[in-house]
Amino acid sequence: MKRPLWWWFYQVWKVLVVAPVVILTTIIGAGLILVLIPIVDPSTLSRVIAGTWARICAFVTPMPVRVSGREYVDPAQSYVVVSNHQS
Repeated sequence: MKRPLWWWFYQVWKVLVVAPVVILTTIIGAGLILVLIPIVDPSTLSRVIAGTWARICAFVTPMPVRVSGREYVDPAQSYVVVSNHQS
């Protein structure tokens, strides 16, 4: 099977950009959490740091993210979020 040209460019992008960014942001985020967890509320840390990490990773891996139903979320409530994808 012959691969399209864009596929080869994306393989290079993954190795040179995506992997280093994901690794670096993971290390920085984990370090921040370990340092700040004694003084900052863990739920705030997870929302801010993990949310920022996820946004950065989604940005560098050209994947569109669509959120529906956000208006039904109660900030005072805990949720289990399950993502779905289409092939």
